[in-house]
Amino acid sequence: MNSEENNYKVKITRRVNLGFWKGCGIIAIALLIAKLTTGNSIDFQNAFSFFGLVLLIWILNLMLKPILIVFTLPFVLFTLGAGIILLEAFIIWLAEKFVPGIALSSFWIALWTGFLIEAISWVFAIVESPSVEK
Repeated sequence: MNSEENNYKVKITRRVNLGFWKGCGIIAIALLIAKLTTGNSIDFQNAFSFFGLVLLIWILNLMLKPILIVFTLPFVLFTLGAGIILLEAFIIWLAEKFVPGIALSSFWIALWTGFLIEAISWVFAIVESPSVEK
């Protein structure tokens, strides 16, 4: 082996895609933080309604959010991406209407929860981003 072969090592890594679990976990954490910070503005009747809301928000984020972003692209670009939080709030508000046992007192609570979801997702993206090694 010459010295050039030693300089090029291949590192094989295996990553498990935890998109569903990570997404649902982020949504659940954001909903719990929103409930703790707003008092009784969010009411979960039982654990099944809470997990149903988390699952429906995840599904709507997967299927409806890309379509909404395309239709509201000028607004999202004009707000430099902050319009995504309004779309997230709309999805939370919409999901709350379909899950029995969930009550949001106002759209502002959905907006706060949407902000928390986006902020926690942003933190996770920064933590998981590969660092540059020299």
